[in-house]
Amino acid sequence: MNSLIRTLMVATMITGSASIWAEDAASGIVVTSDDQSQRCILPLVVTAVDGQEVEDGAPTDRFEFEAGTHSISGYGAGDPALCKTFAAEGGLPVPEGPIGQSTLKFNVEAGKAYYLGVDVRSDNTDRWKIVTWKIKH
Repeated sequence: MNSLIRTLMVATMITGSASIWAEDAASGIVVTSDDQSQRCILPLVVTAVDGQEVEDGAPTDRFEFEAGTHSISGYGAGDPALCKTFAAEGGLPVPEGPIGQSTLKFNVEAGKAYYLGVDVRSDNTDRWKIVTWKIKH
């Protein structure tokens, strides 16, 4: 299947105001796949966008959002053992299952790119959550 058709099919899997891969001057981009594990920010596996579940297997590493308030739910992926929270002597054991399952509500401004990930810097697992760790203009 050619990649354009596959991308269009995936875009229809997510309803609401988010779509995958398109870029528009009146929208903002959200990137969830930039691995910052050594900084204790894990890539984000997205499970829902604006309250709508994302189908298993749908690519979720980049979204375009209309300007306004949105939400993303998900959990951390990647290799958390690279993070000092786990790698340091006496550090936490790497947990099984979803890491930092949470929902982030955020405001998107047109023309900006937002980089999201799951922050696991704290020794308190209740504080592991989705964060915006970088914004590009």
